[in-house]
Amino acid sequence: MKQLMLMVLALCVLLVGCAVKNDPRLPLVTAVDGYASTVNVLAEARQAGKIDDATAERIEVYRSLARAALDSWHEAAENGLPTESAALQFNDAVRLLLQERLKVESEKREAGQ
Repeated sequence: MKQLMLMVLALCVLLVGCAVKNDPRLPLVTAVDGYASTVNVLAEARQAGKIDDATAERIEVYRSLARAALDSWHEAAENGLPTESAALQFNDAVRLLLQERLKVESEKREAGQ
């Protein structure tokens, strides 16, 4: 009986692993996590006065672009449509956000915080 249960469990793990591997939403989940982290760091820096108004406006444009591309990516993945174009647009926008994040973190290190 234990062997049968172990075999069934192994089969379930294998099936779940294959399903996850082929799930087009997996890169999307990772992208959302990175996006959220970057936006949160930038929001905290803004609240702490580390980002001026012009930079904040630029970041908001980048954030809006990334959010729109992320929504398109999600919609395409959910509907089984190609996601490459939306993913590329998202990556371009997030690259700009990450550049701003790196500037903030660099200034923070230089200030000794």
